[in-house]
Amino acid sequence: MFRKKSLREKSSKITRVVSQPINISTGIPPEPSAKPQVAVFVTHGMGQQVPFETLDAAAEGLILAANKHYGNNIRQIRARTVLIGDIKTQRAEFDMRDAQGNEVEVHVYEGYWAPITEGQVMLRDVMAFLFRAGFKGLRNCWLPFERWIFGETVNFGRQFWAPIQLILTLCVVLSLVLLNFVTATVAATRMLHTDCATNCTSVFPEATFAALTSVAAIYVAICVLFGGTLFILMHSRKWVKHPETSAVWCIATNLIGRGLLWLWVGGTIACAVLMLPIIAGRYQPDCISIKCFSEHWLVIWGFLLLASWIVKNLLIQYMGDVAAYVDSHSLDRFDDIRNRIKTTVFEHAKAVYANSQYERIAMMGHSLGSAITYDTLNALINYDALHENKLDVIKRTKLLLTFGSPLDKLAFIFASQINKATVTREALAATLQPLVQAYLPFRNIKWINVYSKRDIVSGSLEFYDDKNDANYSPLCKVDNVEDLDAKIPLAAHIEYWDNRKLFDELYENL
Repeated sequence: MFRKKSLREKSSKITRVVSQPINISTGIPPEPSAKPQVAVFVTHGMGQQVPFETLDAAAEGLILAANKHYGNNIRQIRARTVLIGDIKTQRAEFDMRDAQGNEVEVHVYEGYWAPITEGQVMLRDVMAFLFRAGFKGLRNCWLPFERWIFGETVNFGRQFWAPIQLILTLCVVLSLVLLNFVTATVAATRMLHTDCATNCTSVFPEATFAALTSVAAIYVAICVLFGGTLFILMHSRKWVKHPETSAVWCIATNLIGRGLLWLWVGGTIACAVLMLPIIAGRYQPDCISIKCFSEHWLVIWGFLLLASWIVKNLLIQYMGDVAAYVDSHSLDRFDDIRNRIKTTVFEHAKAVYANSQYERIAMMGHSLGSAITYDTLNALINYDALHENKLDVIKRTKLLLTFGSPLDKLAFIFASQINKATVTREALAATLQPLVQAYLPFRNIKWINVYSKRDIVSGSLEFYDDKNDANYSPLCKVDNVEDLDAKIPLAAHIEYWDNRKLFDELYENL
């Protein structure tokens, strides 16, 4: 993943950034503002995150959207360390005109939880999670998908594409596991049992090793071609002003990017399938051995070892966060991690709502952060219901903005098939989620979901509405908005941060 540029790098019109602590618990801010105050609370997604990176990106995007509508009129960012009750947090402040032309003071906060999962998830945990998720999803594919929301069982019908997608995903995961095992085994035994000064011997027959090396070389070529193209596309994206309408960019991402992605998927599965019979002696090795590859075996297997190490780290960093938060019932330590994440983000969000000066508050979350934000907003509404509505969450929350969100996929994969034994359990679980418990009053909060069809993680959210409910209306349903500028395969999941759509929606609905 590439680093998002900071405010100073991209917002060249900002002339000054000042920093000053403030203690709101005293009730006397050092610089009281006569302007209405609004707050944005953003939660980051999976993977290693730098403190304040997400806060910076959200503030930057909102500033650029505001400047686009009313000219470059934002000249100063104020960075604050804030003490609200017992919670110390940081925020970015700036003044702008909102979409209605009113002067407002914007405060941007971050729900930062990355350190909680750091070093807590192992590769075996990730692989076990992926297999459990895949098989649970396949189990839910054979019957119409039903979910308990808005006080009844809602039938969403059969999800015809889900089995194909899940089977393909499982095949890729299994192939990567096999390739990783073969790479480690072959490379290790070759290096440990080789005397390069005299002759080369190995636990594998020379002909078998030559055949495996040839298959590995083909896979290396596919990986280099796909990885190199992806790298070029990601770093040339900044030169494309309007990806949606650029014919050259559409060709590059559609034909080249997607074509190579499918080549990599097919190549991964094919190479894994081909290596098994070679090791078992079912193929004549001489038929697929290429001499020049055998002469450079050290480079080929060394590259695969490096690629294996990179893939392992990426799986732990990104999918490990998802496993720890979503699959918390499988391991006690995951349950503890999930509770710590939810508590941390909830307490910081509650501190924002405790500031009565905020007339409007927007909650936004990216990727796994969208699930955390969804849980946090539900928890805030429940907290309000138990404390005489002292935070006034429903009235003051003007926007729930999810982007790159896997909420639909998580709902489908980890759902229980509804039957008489689970109806009560599902109904009890729904009481923890007011946003799917009743349209009135809970869904007076506008919910916008920004997604891209190229994003393999996210999608439109269809399992959070019941069109047959008496209180359903287009105004209270999830508003799915496609970001047509997010086109790069795999990288589309983070392209939202650099595109106009996300922050235009935030600005216009804040």
